[in-house]
Amino acid sequence: MLMGASIGPKLRSRSGLTLLELLVAMLVLLVGIYTVAKGFPTMLNLIRGEGDRTTMARLAEKEMERYARDGEMLPDAITGGGSISPYDVAEDPLDDLRPPNAQENVLDVIGETFRVPAAYIAPGGSYVAGTSAQYVLRQGPAQWTDPSGTGGMPYVYLLIPLKEQRDDPTVPGSPGLARNCFYVDADAGDILVPPTAYTYDGDDARAWSVDEVVADYAWSEPGAPGSRPPVHYVQGEAVNDLSGSGPVAAKVHPAHLPAGSFGQLIAGQTRAWAKHYFVREPFGVAYPSQPGFYVLENKYGATLRFHPQDTGLTLKVDYRLRTDVGDRRKLLMFEEQVVSAAQTRVDSGGIPFTDVRLSLRNLDDGVDLGPAFEDDTQGNPLPPDEQTNILAVDMVDGNVYVEGAPFTLSDPGLTPMLEDGYRDGLLALPLVIAGNPAPYVGHPMRFYYRTLNRHNLQMQKAPRSFVDRRTAESYQAAYLGYLGAGAAAAEAASLAEVDYRTYELTYQPPPGNNALRIGILTLGQWLDEDFDPSTAPSWSEATNCAGMTVAVNYMYWTGNPAVQKTVWGEMHTFSTGGSKVALNCATLADDAATPWDDYPITILAVNGVSARIRAWWLNDKGVQKRADIESCFLPTALGLLPRVR
Repeated sequence: MLMGASIGPKLRSRSGLTLLELLVAMLVLLVGIYTVAKGFPTMLNLIRGEGDRTTMARLAEKEMERYARDGEMLPDAITGGGSISPYDVAEDPLDDLRPPNAQENVLDVIGETFRVPAAYIAPGGSYVAGTSAQYVLRQGPAQWTDPSGTGGMPYVYLLIPLKEQRDDPTVPGSPGLARNCFYVDADAGDILVPPTAYTYDGDDARAWSVDEVVADYAWSEPGAPGSRPPVHYVQGEAVNDLSGSGPVAAKVHPAHLPAGSFGQLIAGQTRAWAKHYFVREPFGVAYPSQPGFYVLENKYGATLRFHPQDTGLTLKVDYRLRTDVGDRRKLLMFEEQVVSAAQTRVDSGGIPFTDVRLSLRNLDDGVDLGPAFEDDTQGNPLPPDEQTNILAVDMVDGNVYVEGAPFTLSDPGLTPMLEDGYRDGLLALPLVIAGNPAPYVGHPMRFYYRTLNRHNLQMQKAPRSFVDRRTAESYQAAYLGYLGAGAAAAEAASLAEVDYRTYELTYQPPPGNNALRIGILTLGQWLDEDFDPSTAPSWSEATNCAGMTVAVNYMYWTGNPAVQKTVWGEMHTFSTGGSKVALNCATLADDAATPWDDYPITILAVNGVSARIRAWWLNDKGVQKRADIESCFLPTALGLLPRVR
């Protein structure tokens, strides 16, 4: 027997890879790397796109938070043309002939409320003649809509609440109207007001002429025998048909309907405010000459200037946002930042600078599209040193600053160097000006600018109150407002006073139940489609109500015997594709030809209670993107609630 002899081949361990195996492994690895690398651009674009969305959503939320803290800051409405859906976007935003769209045509700000700030005097300083109180418009720079005179928007006005008195001031021996009181002549449809109303600051009284009357009221139509006359409740009507001198008769619009259409005003349902318009100084005047006058800052339209004696008054302003070619909204991004006192740079002369990094990058430097602010509010070219791509407005003192005076976005002489602020969204402000500390340090500054991807924020606000179609019929042709030349001329003129807040109530039976009627609320507008004020306008459903939320107060009939019940604050949101909503509670009907005449639904109020901050931008492929921040504000009591000093 042989010991230790091996049987068969000897088994050996092997380390390493053959050349073939190594080549195969490298091929697999390269395929994997290529696949991953190929997906990087798409992944980076997605990340960048989400970054834009997150940034814009954050800015929109910040803006909405300002209004959520103080609902009195909300305008009565922010709206565009009635035939433009708030979801309309331009297929090619760079096409000069593009049709109207929501991004560019939400232009009118109605009833922005503010309190006149004190004229700013720097610490340690003293009042200087010509110093004015300056209010910064919240929605953006305003346009002077009447280049040839002092009329047109902006309209700045004061509302003074009046108290109803029951004694007829016109009867012989009457002492007349008491101060800041009104009397209702129900049959004539007149609200009698004094020619002068007063505000008070302690024992000091100021007299203001009554230019118009803003009224909440109810009026009735003459009813057919056996039926209840329809009653219409109206909020916030600007009554401008004034006659007489003491007292002044303000005739509500429905009293102008054809004979037999107007019944009377309903007793005890009227509230009234005296409306006094501030006088705008002529174009080019720098400061208001006296109390009760104001100036629209003429270069950029970002601020309103008031006499120091008007400090503390609560006013409202209606204005149209600055437009570009063809009455299009000038697309501007705006954001607010507090200017820090921390030094980040220094120039060759030892002047310290601080940086402000805007939320967005790739700012437009004006090379391709021209300066963001190239013309004044009348459309005249600004001097070259006043044209600017970025406008900075001090929210405390209202002062405006432009590039080069004093901030900069490119200066290789600074240490460290500021090379391309347009690319990086970075600008530097000097902390010392003419040997004195810069006045804006520690102040919130609003920056207006334009980006290459057309970023901008837009607020859309449902009207505070709506009026019914029958009341809207009483508005005369003088209210037809033409939207202007260019692309906007393609839209028919509308009753500008009411088109953004008109509703119609119709009825339909529930399926299989002819004993009830469901109320259908439709938002609409009156259009002058032939552009001829001498012909009657036509009724058309509105599309600018998409996404709005309204609170409806109404009365309906139910039970046997019939009793009338009231619904308060029923909330409805209009769909993105429609302008109709159905009320929740149906009213009784009978078998007559018009079944709901005996038991009509009576609309007490339709109040817009929603607001939307919409962020717009273009992605890297030039596709329009948007992000919405919605908010629903609780409805207030009926009508306007101004706070007057």
